This record gives sequence, C-alpha cells and structure tokens, in this order.
Amino acid sequence: MALYSLMVTLDDERNNVLRQIVVDGDQSLFDLHNVLVESFGLTEGEMASFYHVEGEWDTTEEIPMEVFDPKVQSKTMYSSSIEDVFSEENRLVYVNDFIALWTFFIERVKLAEDISQPGVVASIGELPDSPPAKTFEGDAFSDDVEDFGEEEEDDLW
Repeated sequence: MALYSLMVTLDDERNNVLRQIVVDGDQSLFDLHNVLVESFGLTEGEMASFYHVEGEWDTTEEIPMEVFDPKVQSKTMYSSSIEDVFSEENRLVYVNDFIALWTFFIERVKLAEDISQPGVVASIGELPDSPPAKTFEGDAFSDDVEDFGEEEEDDLW
C-alpha cells in the first residue's frame, strides 16, 4: 500500500485555502472526492470531476463521477485508483458543483513514506461563502460574421 501526499489548493487569488492530504494509492478517485468534500466543507451530493492537466493548469481529459452517454467508454472516479493516476501524473484539477464551480488544484507532493495513516495532515484557511468568480477565455467573437436571421426570407429557401 503506497500512501500519496497531495497538496490541494482552492483556485482563489484572494484567499489562501489549502489542505495537505495523505491518501492510500489503492483508493479510488471517488474516495478522494469524498475526502475533499469533507476536508473543505463542500456540499455533499454535488456532481464533480477530476481533469488531467497540461502546461499551466490547462485541463484535458475529464474523469467524471458518472458517464451518462452509454456510447462513451471513459474512466470514472470509481474505476480510477489514486495510484493509477498519480503514478503517471503529478497534477489534477478537481471541480465540485458544476453550478458553483468550486475549483481546486491538486499536486502530488511525494510518496508519504514517513506517514502511516491516510488523512488530512495540514489545513490552512476556510472556504469562502461563495466560490471565486471565474473568467473564461476564448477566441473573440468575429465582427465578420453576419447576424443570424438578417437574411432575406427568400434566401432561406
């Protein structure tokens, strides 16, 4: 049984909120989700996902709690062990409550060889009353595009 020490930080520049958590590599990502909900005081029962990361915390492949499309073959939190994920990667993003978008950065600090029990090792700060505001970046809307619906009625047929 390998224990992993993870540093989990709320994506919030105004508040310093973090937890250092030690987890058993045999546990699933769903078990980690439950530890995060409890240690940060998040609302139980909300949908959540983990995301693989590239570069400067750019999210890639999602590891959802549930896969709702039967045609999609995807790993879920239940089928992904902590060891499977953190033996290959050092970072994940965790999003809880898809309306509020509580977002956390997770970094594997080390294998926790000096600790014998899983749990919260360090806790700094409290979750604010509401999640930090998110800004979404993307391509600017092009002014070249005609407004839909301005065509003559005859052009539609």
